[in-house]
Amino acid sequence: VAMTHVRICQPHDILHVMPDLEHSINGANEHAAVAVVAVAVSAGGLAPLRTLVRGFTADTPATMVIAQHVSHRSLLPEILADDTSAPVQFAEPGALLRRGTIYVCPAQQHVIVNPDATFTLSRRERLSFFRPSGDWLFTSAAASFGERAFAIVMSGLQNDGANGTVAVRKAGGTVIVQDPESCERPEMPTAAIATGAVDFVLAPDQIPFVLRQLLEQLDVDRCQAQWDAPFLSPVPADEAMA
Repeated sequence: VAMTHVRICQPHDILHVMPDLEHSINGANEHAAVAVVAVAVSAGGLAPLRTLVRGFTADTPATMVIAQHVSHRSLLPEILADDTSAPVQFAEPGALLRRGTIYVCPAQQHVIVNPDATFTLSRRERLSFFRPSGDWLFTSAAASFGERAFAIVMSGLQNDGANGTVAVRKAGGTVIVQDPESCERPEMPTAAIATGAVDFVLAPDQIPFVLRQLLEQLDVDRCQAQWDAPFLSPVPADEAMA
């Protein structure tokens, strides 16, 4: 897409398309994920992404959501299905983020994670020239899941995901970045590292191991109980990404 045809979407626009959820979140659904692993990946990222999902299994209490920069229908669900026991499918509007499931952002749609563990999809303007955008995904995950949000930035072009990593870190979540030296295109990981909001810089084969350790430290019962607490409005995206 030519740069002259792209209007940059501002970060504060992200929460404007999230539903107004000033109510208690229903904790009765035992299938809802207690944490979200949001992944931004672009050029050169398929091989490390496949390595990542091999460590994500159907018994994981979290869900994984992948924002890959594609212009046409993504083939990731078919490709990744061979690498994991977890179901791999496209994110759909209103669908529940289920535990032990991997979701792929459809081409040309932003995917937003809501506080009630459902998805919103949007065709709003590209953010930093990308749709789907890692920044949209990360920022909504931070606003909705707080300390139970995990952001992973992998090989890719330009700086998508960098602002979102700041949002995740400010919300108390964890940021993991693929070591730029291991990347075919190191621009995205390098931009994320430059924010100072990164917790781990790891080689591709180390990421699933560290992620599994972090997820195993979650107190699943306490996380589940948080769904029953009165919902607090998320940190505004423009604050989180300031």
